[in-house]
Amino acid sequence: NSDLVQSYLQIRDLMANSQSIADWHLPPALSIFPDWLLAALPTILFPADPAYALAIYPALLLSLYCLAGGRLLSLVHRASPLELTWILAGVMVISSWSTYQSWSNAISSWLFTTSAHPNIHTGAVLMTLFCSWLLLQEIQMGGNTRQRNLLVATVWLTTFSDAIFFVWF
Repeated sequence: NSDLVQSYLQIRDLMANSQSIADWHLPPALSIFPDWLLAALPTILFPADPAYALAIYPALLLSLYCLAGGRLLSLVHRASPLELTWILAGVMVISSWSTYQSWSNAISSWLFTTSAHPNIHTGAVLMTLFCSWLLLQEIQMGGNTRQRNLLVATVWLTTFSDAIFFVWF
């Protein structure tokens, strides 16, 4: 699937010629954040061998998901964010191992593989985590009008983002 390598190739193209972005024929709804930023790190560190980027990016992304999830869960559980991060990391390792062991189950391997690569709705995952945090803040602390408005706006923009970009295309 070309979507899985697009960010790495774009970063390599920019490294070779920073003016090349003007020649790209891509839709305006690029997944620059956070996918390009995360794909840039291993691509810049290991420019000679793209295989490193393909291995480092998923580990980096899933680690960041565990950190965010640990912080989010600490709002509702009486455990430290670090402890919860390690629990989520353990779940992630067990999930990846079981997915590896059962490659015959196409759905589980596809879901795990594509969720750990760029251009697969990483921004949507971030918005979900952010909205979850806002909602938990509202439930626990009562929130305020500004926070409620931010939650409504974020949910609305996330829900209708495809329709908004459709007009742009």
